[in-house]
Amino acid sequence: MNGKYFKELKYSYGSQDKITEINLNSGITTTLLITTNETNNGASVAFTFSNGNSLLYEFDTRFKNIISDKTTKGSQLCNKGIYTFDKNINPFRHLGYLDFQFRNWYANNKLTENVDYVGCAFPTLIPVSYDYTYDQDGYPTQQITSYRSGYGANDPTSLYHGKVDFYYE
Repeated sequence: MNGKYFKELKYSYGSQDKITEINLNSGITTTLLITTNETNNGASVAFTFSNGNSLLYEFDTRFKNIISDKTTKGSQLCNKGIYTFDKNINPFRHLGYLDFQFRNWYANNKLTENVDYVGCAFPTLIPVSYDYTYDQDGYPTQQITSYRSGYGANDPTSLYHGKVDFYYE
């Protein structure tokens, strides 16, 4: 913004299951520790922040996609969600690193999400569905995201849409 970085992050990758993010704007360091549960195709991720806060993110997988998840802060449930995916290629997966929002983890592209925010914090806009245009190799060239308002469970899908264009070299 105004010729300056809006947000700058620095990542450190230690052991396979431990990653650290430093937000150079706020000075807050976030460390995550991933624990997998092979018996139910799930995992849990403990987020620890340098300001003393922490979150636990747990998810279940199918075909290398996160199909359901929940986030808790202490004993308080923050949100829980259910997701659907297409069968096309998620280009973020080929980047070779794990991001803190797990967008690079999905094998396919997310089609819908139904997330119930019950505590902790409430977003202003909540993604509901995604529509893609694909190239001949199955990679997305455009993604349109539809959002609903985060101001209550009865709010309809809003008129807000986000567009992402993908370019490959």
